Amino acid sequence: MRAEWSAQPSFWMRNIEALQHRDPDLAQRLSGPDSLPGRFVAARARDGSPVLGIRLASGQSAAFNPMDTPGTDAEEWAKRLGDDFLKNAHVLLFGFGSGYHPLYLYRLSDSNTLIWIVEPDPDLLKAAFHLMDFTALIRSPRVRFAVGLPEEEVARRLFAGSWGHRTRAQGIRVAFTAAAKVLYADRLQRLARSIHENLRVEGLKFKTSEIQGEIILENILANLSYVLRGAPWLRLLGAAPGTPALVISPGPSLEAAMPHLARAWDKALVITVDTAYRILRRKGVLSDIVVSLDFTELNARHFESIALDDAVLLAFPGVHPSIPARFPGRTLFYDHAGTQSFGPGASPLLRNFTRLGRLGELISYGSTAHAAYHAARLMGCSPILLIGNDLGFPGEQRYAAGAMQLDQSFPMDVDDSLIPVPSNDGGTIFTSGLYKFYLDGFGELIQVTGGNVINTAPHGAVIPGCRFLPLEDALARYVSHAIDKTFLRRALHPSLETRQEALRKDLHELAEECGAARIRLRQLGERMNLLDSAQPTFRAEMILIMKSFADDLRKSPRPYALSLTLCARSTHILLSQLNQVNRFGGETPAMNLQARDRCLAFLRDLERGMEIHANALARAAAELSNPRKSQAEMEIPG
Repeated sequence: MRAEWSAQPSFWMRNIEALQHRDPDLAQRLSGPDSLPGRFVAARARDGSPVLGIRLASGQSAAFNPMDTPGTDAEEWAKRLGDDFLKNAHVLLFGFGSGYHPLYLYRLSDSNTLIWIVEPDPDLLKAAFHLMDFTALIRSPRVRFAVGLPEEEVARRLFAGSWGHRTRAQGIRVAFTAAAKVLYADRLQRLARSIHENLRVEGLKFKTSEIQGEIILENILANLSYVLRGAPWLRLLGAAPGTPALVISPGPSLEAAMPHLARAWDKALVITVDTAYRILRRKGVLSDIVVSLDFTELNARHFESIALDDAVLLAFPGVHPSIPARFPGRTLFYDHAGTQSFGPGASPLLRNFTRLGRLGELISYGSTAHAAYHAARLMGCSPILLIGNDLGFPGEQRYAAGAMQLDQSFPMDVDDSLIPVPSNDGGTIFTSGLYKFYLDGFGELIQVTGGNVINTAPHGAVIPGCRFLPLEDALARYVSHAIDKTFLRRALHPSLETRQEALRKDLHELAEECGAARIRLRQLGERMNLLDSAQPTFRAEMILIMKSFADDLRKSPRPYALSLTLCARSTHILLSQLNQVNRFGGETPAMNLQARDRCLAFLRDLERGMEIHANALARAAAELSNPRKSQAEMEIPG
């Protein structure tokens, strides 16, 4: 390959200016001298087209495209991808090369196709921006760039924002250039693995969210009597400034930590996740706060056969009712937000109990340990020692002995389903896709909240934002004398019982709103079901019906916010526009029929969600109007 083409600064300026409007962060990372980066060379193909090449160690250069007709070759490549990549598709192109492949993928795909362009090397993209005008591609709202990012971050971005609906419901089709396959073979495999892991985790959420939604709803309503006898978590904000805290989870390293904890529990605030509570009690280590989040009945078994102590329960109201029943008058309740940006809580129902007042939020990315750490951080504790938070499988163990009702120190096969991550001892530990999700979330939460955090798991995974110290050293340095913990008891009084009648009114009003909205939804569904998919007016009539739906949602948002949690599947399918069919219809009667059926499924699922809420809320309001639980019924189960 000979350098026969002079790179054009004018192209570079045009492209970088367009990128500054579309993706200013990436434009900033690419900024610098407007000359071609030294590792790359520009040349002319035989048809006169500009082609980018890379300098090899031998001193020669290798082109990113064939040297005859690079544009024609890229066009044929895009055509061979077929309709699965070009019509109403969701595509990831790995490798920018000289730019012909992304250009023709963009030009030949329809307006409903979303394209991610992934290029591991920012200098390569910068070099390509000197070759020709890419402004149409850069400015397109259906094209996004992921440049110079770790594969795990690329995979994470695929599920973020509005495009995440497409990824969850439709997945993403991966295309790559021949040059990218050679240059980035390992990175391409890592990206595929990361996408697969994220899809698996998202798939688990997708399949179970509706079931979880119903169970959490029933648990919250069943727990209202305990909420009224408890207090809001907000009362503990800033209550323990400078107090050392031990946040304890049931990872494998907890076993070795036990002798040290037995000598230190009275000198720090001991905050235990529910799955570690029984392990500590059996060893005589008392907890000050037990944090519970999981809604399942299985999780309630961690509290079985435990003698009473003075621990305070910090619980999400969606936990199994048998858990707060064991802590009568000793529970603080919280809502939990899903991310560090304080997104929607696990149940919008809690935010709609306006007369009850705010409980306060704790952040959890799905792990109770996240909420336990966040509680310590918001109380002002410092330092915060993480104990048993291995987030991996040292010694081929998942949990400390005694966790999960059995000893799970079973051997594990190290296969492709496990992910290697750095460990605190300087080596590598294997973790699962789900644990990797928890690990990344923990690191993000710690960094955003600015906690002074010490990770004490010697062979556990490195958590970003934490420094490592052996537990014995950390306790000797920071945990030296007994502390006053009476603030926990003070936060429990007065209880919320004075707001019982106000809460009953909230329940009654929400039940009526859900019932009225359900009737309107049924009417919209009946109108939609009568539409003729063969009529040319089909799309216009569909739009009118969905506009009426949108108007109802704006006028009465609360029942929709409640019920959407119970129809995640049909919501994602509707938003993702699967099977090359637009949301309101397509080009043929068959496409129109698919669009109608999809919208109908969504409306009917939503109507079912409103029926569930209306009935459950009405029952809960009636129960609060006629309290029937005696003191005997409130006793802790055997």
